[in-house]
Amino acid sequence: MFLTETAFGLCIACLVGVLTVQMVLLQRGNTREAQGLNLVKLGLSFSACAYGLHLQGGSPGSLYPALAVVFRLAGIVLLTLAWIGYWQRRREQFGAEAQTAAQERDDGPEFGSALPPHYRALYSGLNSRARQALCAAQEEALHAGQARVDTDHLLRGLLQTPDTAASRLLARHAVSAAALEAEERTAEKQTAEKQTAEKQTAGERGEEAVPGLTPRAGQVLAMAEIEARRFGKTFIGTEHLLLGLLLVGTGPAASVLFQSGLSVEALRRELAAGKH
Repeated sequence: MFLTETAFGLCIACLVGVLTVQMVLLQRGNTREAQGLNLVKLGLSFSACAYGLHLQGGSPGSLYPALAVVFRLAGIVLLTLAWIGYWQRRREQFGAEAQTAAQERDDGPEFGSALPPHYRALYSGLNSRARQALCAAQEEALHAGQARVDTDHLLRGLLQTPDTAASRLLARHAVSAAALEAEERTAEKQTAEKQTAEKQTAGERGEEAVPGLTPRAGQVLAMAEIEARRFGKTFIGTEHLLLGLLLVGTGPAASVLFQSGLSVEALRRELAAGKH
């Protein structure tokens, strides 16, 4: 009887702990891990019911012992399924980390040798997927009839480069090109004024803009390089470009990111936990 009471108490304590962890995960926006704990809750609940029925006992021929066995088996099955689901999520995470690590490798000197010297310096610090995103951003700028890439073009480039850390993070936070277009329409005049002010300020300071980039977009790359070093990376990845956009914090792109709930510290925590 003492062992049954102890097991019942442990089930209740574990259930309370799982509920607490699930609330914390939901507050941090990790809905997938939180949903994965639903089976654990059910399994612990059935197990607690089984031990509770065993404590109740019952007269000979009552349904209590049979129900206790059924609940105990259901609890074991549900907890086993929860364990299998946990390891499946871990394998997916390890696969994503391996893919990200592969993306961090440089494509080799042949990529840079085909570029003019000033553009070669611009691309040299980026991994292959970040280069693709920057190329897509340049295409967006040309399509819009603009001579240089700004932060909104960078965000479009990240959205258009699939299977990257940034694209997965943006999808998780429901950031889309449509939301960016809406923000651009509402802030079109302000954006033009800011760009003019930035160019004037840069000229007054005697700064040279990064080739092909506005001063604001150049700051994004500078911040991205700092963030890459913070995480011990040798190349700038798409996730670091996303952090750079948040750190610069101006323009329609940053407004869309902030409205989606993204922040510098939250994104750093997700990257440190490997949730990309």
